[in-house]
Amino acid sequence: MSDKNVTVNQKCEIGKIFFDLGVCEMNGGIEKALRPTLEFLKNNPKLCIEIGVHRDSRGSNKSSQCLTCKRAQSIRSYLIENGIDEFRLKSLGYGESMPKTIAKIDSISGNTTAIVLTEKYINQFKKSDRPEFERLHQLNRRVELKIISTNFVSIKNEVNLIHKIDGDFNTFSIDNFGNIYTTSKDVIVKYNSKLDTLFYTSLKSFIPSSIESSKSFRNLLFDSEKGSVKFLDNTLTEVYSEFDLIDQDILQPVLVCESFNGNAFWVLDEAGMQLVKLNQNLEVIMRIDNLGYLFENKETPIQMFEKNDQLYIHFPNKGIAIFDAFGTFLKYLQINSDWIDVQNNYLFALRNNQIEILEFPFLDKISAIDFNSNEISSFANQKEKFYVQTKTALYIYSVEEITDNK
Repeated sequence: MSDKNVTVNQKCEIGKIFFDLGVCEMNGGIEKALRPTLEFLKNNPKLCIEIGVHRDSRGSNKSSQCLTCKRAQSIRSYLIENGIDEFRLKSLGYGESMPKTIAKIDSISGNTTAIVLTEKYINQFKKSDRPEFERLHQLNRRVELKIISTNFVSIKNEVNLIHKIDGDFNTFSIDNFGNIYTTSKDVIVKYNSKLDTLFYTSLKSFIPSSIESSKSFRNLLFDSEKGSVKFLDNTLTEVYSEFDLIDQDILQPVLVCESFNGNAFWVLDEAGMQLVKLNQNLEVIMRIDNLGYLFENKETPIQMFEKNDQLYIHFPNKGIAIFDAFGTFLKYLQINSDWIDVQNNYLFALRNNQIEILEFPFLDKISAIDFNSNEISSFANQKEKFYVQTKTALYIYSVEEITDNK
């Protein structure tokens, strides 16, 4: 690939990239073949590229796509380890989904025809011309680089601590006005954005394991030990008396969250392997059964929330199950993380005491934030502020994005 007149979407195929059969790890031959690419990227620091790995059509398409994803990630990791900014690199495994197109010249007329190397086309040579059959398959097994940006600037995130609330909190929540709700055992305190105490109350025998203040007119509290929910208004006054979920045949509720499709809320029942939606009168309006596939590894999820008209259920060592607002399963994202949040097209994932910012749908890492706090247990992101909970305090940071044109 030349560094002159480079344009977005320009592609270049890297030759002599041969992974061992069924293996995604790099070998010495691949590293040697990548050296010109490495030098090219070092000499052109404003270019961002996509690393696309392709396979031939033989074997399982599902397994081949998984393998090509891992191989693309392996190449990306090699480039990062050798000094290329991780935010300049995007890796994609295409499996057999994008066969190569070649130009075929008619020996008599001289006309050129574009040939797509589909499995059907290649198979016509399987018996009549075995060397050509193998050559065409080999053409499909390729690594391509594509320019996706020519104006990269490195991104840093400047964080400034603006407030701190000391305490060993069970959980916390932020409402749409920036008010903060903390729970410590059975005590709930509401602060405004300046940390003035507005209201507090004791729930006595009810100890919230979660609180959600996303609806301006109420707070949804859940006591996982008792399997009960309670609603408080914005003055922390009880709206309904405590409601035992077992009365609605919910045997082992593990998570509860608000639903914005009507004045309702979701309950995840681990024992019954079901999602249940209840209305404001605490009546069941929907049951989604047969969710055993979510719990097949016997890991209890730690988060459930609805955003962007989708329901997210977070398993820290497995990934994120995503449903639509009506309870239809959409997809599963395989990612290990200790806590997550979603804002618009971005997933915020807590890993190694650092919050990574990943872009949907491929979860490309575009940035990361290091708060230099003690061990982070949970966090929330709202209106350019991050609320970070540790064992001893709730920290509130402003986050400013800075571009560095060096």
